[in-house]
Amino acid sequence: MASKLSKEASFKQLVAGMNSVARKFLWMQIKLCTTSKKGRRFSLEEKVIALSIMKQSPKCYRFLQRIFILPCKTTLNKLLLNVNIEAGINTQVFNVIKQEVCKWNGAKRMCSIIFDEMKLEAGVHYSRKHDNINGFVELSEKTNHLADHALAFMIKGAVYKWQQPMAYYFSEGAASGPQMKAIIKAIVSAVCETGLQPIAVISDQGTSFQSAFKSLQEDTRRSQILAGQEPNDTIHLNGQSLSVLYDPPHLIKGVRNNFLTKNIVMEDKVSKWQDLVDVYRTDCGHAQARLLHKLNDEHILPEKIKKMKVKNCVRVFSQTMAGALSYTASFSHYADGTPVSATLANTAELVAFLDDLFDSVNGASTHHKHTKGKKLRTAVTENSEHHAFWAKAIPIIENMKFCDQNGKLTTVPSLRNWVTTLKSFQRLWQVMKDKNIKIMRPRYFNSDAIENFFGRVRAYNARNNDPTCYAFECTFKSLLITNFIKFHENTYNCEEDCAEQVIKIQSLFSHTEETSLMDENTAISVDSAPSSFSVSNDREDGAEQLLVQATRERLHVHSRAYTAGWVTRKVLKTLGCKNCEKDLTTEETDIHKWISKREYNVIKKNKLTYPSEHAVASFGNIVEKSNEYLEHNAHKSNIKKQITQILMSKYSFDFIKCESHRDLARQTFISVSLTLSIFNWCNTINKILKGTDVSRLNIKNLPLMQAQAYRKYKKRFRNK
Repeated sequence: MASKLSKEASFKQLVAGMNSVARKFLWMQIKLCTTSKKGRRFSLEEKVIALSIMKQSPKCYRFLQRIFILPCKTTLNKLLLNVNIEAGINTQVFNVIKQEVCKWNGAKRMCSIIFDEMKLEAGVHYSRKHDNINGFVELSEKTNHLADHALAFMIKGAVYKWQQPMAYYFSEGAASGPQMKAIIKAIVSAVCETGLQPIAVISDQGTSFQSAFKSLQEDTRRSQILAGQEPNDTIHLNGQSLSVLYDPPHLIKGVRNNFLTKNIVMEDKVSKWQDLVDVYRTDCGHAQARLLHKLNDEHILPEKIKKMKVKNCVRVFSQTMAGALSYTASFSHYADGTPVSATLANTAELVAFLDDLFDSVNGASTHHKHTKGKKLRTAVTENSEHHAFWAKAIPIIENMKFCDQNGKLTTVPSLRNWVTTLKSFQRLWQVMKDKNIKIMRPRYFNSDAIENFFGRVRAYNARNNDPTCYAFECTFKSLLITNFIKFHENTYNCEEDCAEQVIKIQSLFSHTEETSLMDENTAISVDSAPSSFSVSNDREDGAEQLLVQATRERLHVHSRAYTAGWVTRKVLKTLGCKNCEKDLTTEETDIHKWISKREYNVIKKNKLTYPSEHAVASFGNIVEKSNEYLEHNAHKSNIKKQITQILMSKYSFDFIKCESHRDLARQTFISVSLTLSIFNWCNTINKILKGTDVSRLNIKNLPLMQAQAYRKYKKRFRNK
């Protein structure tokens, strides 16, 4: 019936005006409405559509499940598990990119590499599937330092409209210059191996980014001089010549933020921010007919300006503001009789220049009618005005100075980086011209793509400005799958990016079996364990030793016995053996007082499990020694597997008399205990990081990782 309906002309006419996602969603409802709930089968694309809805709002997804036919949450989570994404250069992603790129022409392969950092909230999370703990620094290698920043890399088409997130790293604070240099080299090498041709690297003005670029440029300059070539401030890696660009929105913000506290000297003419404030306040007095009706206090008044908002900055450095300043400068006094500043005309020239400067690197359209007559806000062509303007602007910016309150002239990184960026644009145009490409769109060379990506990371699943490493990793994977459905908010600090994603969904899932985060065949040596992880068999002594320990630490033992009872219950459910039950459980004794208090007294038969003394002692040893191991090795791979092999070699579990189930009981008991212990260890670290479990701590005698978490909490508390 559904197939017949889809072929009718009336149905095709009905869905003709829908976008592809809406058509697929409607067809899913029609196709499955007559199918039983357990008989429904969803295609990969239908699952991805549902996943994108669920990640936007789980609460909304649960509500929509009551109205529409949608996959269950378990189905969608299994879909995510099929994609193995980890920090660093992921071969699965790059292999799929390589498969797609081989079909492209030379112009489409030209791209830029964009990267930026994002602040995270420190936290650890144990992944049972991958048997590792997320939340540690992962740059060149994984260390046991807690990470609080993510470094993400994207590639974006230089000629065609496409983009692709491709790699991320975790660091503690901003990555250092040498670390960034090594990572950039590795990323460029991986991108070149896919068949793409990177021609530019783009970032904001982070100190470590500038340091890495400077070091790479010096290496290239040295090689060029030795080869008898003219140095041109490019970076040569893997046979590619890369131009360095700094994100123009960040550059214009840098100039504005310095202008708030210093005067600008341009062509020996002084300009002042106070001139903008005076004109704005005068204009506000004409409430019914304002010249600057789009401006408010957050644009002009220094104490109210939101320094990170690009749109507030460029709205001030506009043709309208320049015209208002120039218009006011033609008078000798304001309306209230206050004399007009002598620098007002100079400030008008500066604002007009900055407006043209930003327009010249922010154009994309080839038609002037789309740019409201602003000729520099268009794509670059052979005869466009960009070439003359850039040639004129570069010496102006090189000679531009900031003057502080003491009259001292200084320069700032934003001005130097403007010069670097403009020279790179000139060089990129020449590269494209040599390849017979007649149009260059400057807007394709900024960081809006990665800013949009970070915006979606913060808004995905639930609003979270500072996600943990685990949340970032999950969101990165989800966005990699659902990136073809985009949601742009007006609150994002960048323009909407409509570029297509390189990776096709089907190609990504076809490579899931080719890569694996865990090598099951990896041999783990028991001898490689740290000496502090030695387990003594004499800890398996009988009731006498346990009673002595219970006398000293009654509360500790009673609590541990209760948890050991839960573990024993899990083991017995797996075994289903009465003989094993006799060895692992016992009648109520002194160590079971807490269990008896938790017992359901209204029921005659006991429902809780009373573990034997041997079971409690074994559980205590496993917990203590696993915690000792995690303090030094939590960042390593195959954590549970390594600890399990060590414990299996040390513990025989001779107190279990059932020969047929002893090995299975030992393996199950250790597995359940370790899983519980690892999750509990992670929860303890997370509680300290959040400050919800610090009052009980003995600050002078904390284990290694707890001490590190406490220091990070105190630092965060001081910064609030």
